Amino acid sequence: MSSVVGTLPPADDHQRLVVYRLWHPARHTSTADAMRTFGPLFRFDPHPEHDEPIDRDDHPPVWYGGEAFETAVREVLDRAGPTRHPRVVEVCVRQRMAALRLASPTWLVDLTDPTRLGADDDLGDRPDIDYRNTREWARTLHDRADADGLRYHSARHRHPDGSRAGINVVLWNPDRAPQVVSDVAAASGGGWRRLQTILTAAGVAPVKAHGCHRCR
Repeated sequence: MSSVVGTLPPADDHQRLVVYRLWHPARHTSTADAMRTFGPLFRFDPHPEHDEPIDRDDHPPVWYGGEAFETAVREVLDRAGPTRHPRVVEVCVRQRMAALRLASPTWLVDLTDPTRLGADDDLGDRPDIDYRNTREWARTLHDRADADGLRYHSARHRHPDGSRAGINVVLWNPDRAPQVVSDVAAASGGGWRRLQTILTAAGVAPVKAHGCHRCR
């Protein structure tokens, strides 16, 4: 980790970049642009480690999105990886799909280009990675870099041959939250057809569910 942190490239301004998010209204994510302090939960959460995720006032806010709609969908609904047989995945009717535009400026450190990074760019972009390790990187990068967040390879969105396909964005308390461009129900007509197309191509069969653990 120290070699990566020591060779970080300068942050680039990714102003006006449109980022996509599949999200579910819940206590800690009430809107598409809500920054989450509850954690740690995911790969680059900069929150201190706890036995269980908690919400604290001193937790750095965090927000995730994908640079392509397919990436956002695969990150949330295709977490089991490739399979020879279609897998059934339930999609709660409260699930939503949103497009958001990053504020100007939004400074992101790019972890997707090893030539700029000066080190291996594989910061745990495997589905089986221990998130405790990547969260340690996140805490160090968050403290070290004068930036609003990171661009990094998606662990879930891959080409059929297993090579990298998608890129994600994580934001850590930027000056301004992303601007919501659109936000519709994933189970709506056009949104549902788009979701079906993406997941069917990945060997996943989505079915609508009238409730899930996030609804409780």
